[in-house]
Amino acid sequence: MRILSAQKNHVTRNSTLSIATMQYSNMNKNTIKKFNMSPDAIMQLAIQMAFYSLYNETVPTYESCSTAAFLKGRTECIRSATSATKQATLAILNGGTKNAKQLILNCSNMHGHLFLPSFTGQGFDRHILGLKITSERIGKETPLLFEDPGFLRMGHFVLSTSTLSTNTVVFGGFGPVVEDGFGIGYNVSSNEMGAVITSYKKHRNAKEFSEALWKSLDVLHSIMRDSFDSNLLKNHNFIVTSNYKLVKGKIK
Repeated sequence: MRILSAQKNHVTRNSTLSIATMQYSNMNKNTIKKFNMSPDAIMQLAIQMAFYSLYNETVPTYESCSTAAFLKGRTECIRSATSATKQATLAILNGGTKNAKQLILNCSNMHGHLFLPSFTGQGFDRHILGLKITSERIGKETPLLFEDPGFLRMGHFVLSTSTLSTNTVVFGGFGPVVEDGFGIGYNVSSNEMGAVITSYKKHRNAKEFSEALWKSLDVLHSIMRDSFDSNLLKNHNFIVTSNYKLVKGKIK
């Protein structure tokens, strides 16, 4: 009976989940690296653009970073929604592509500055989590920091993301970590860029987001194509097709 009950609960829970996939072939890991940009940063910027184009806001964003180089290390949090991604998102979605190349480079550089401390055990999220768990274990009153509205908001990860950037794993995903969120497992391989997007049907639309993400990548591709020397693009097989345009902060 317990097994049947577990099966029923599993099916019921899964029925609330929406799943969509996205594949983008006009850019890949190698073509992006040729322009001294981080492929991961480009995908993270596209995620920010996609969300903003749909909801007109910036939200707390989690990107997992492995700390497996350390004994018993697991992950640290990269907060990939930054002032750089917001500035680039607002400028690009409002048609300000004149200095878009520099804004995209700023996003890539900022992402690199965030990655290194997280990867080398210098992040702050797991440290703060450890302090919270320790206070609970020794029976101390919860510090006021953990009840602060700002702290609670920064931990409400509407966008929870993780990369599976390997040629041996085509797709992989996970559920949202909050009811009004998206779970985004993505891959930036040597052939293409892809993602598995999940959401709870009652709150968000995974298919809608997957379409917005594809369009955002296509807009970034168009900007990068137009910002670099045509011979360089040709030599590196950087595809020069784009089907979308920006209209008053939306990708059409």
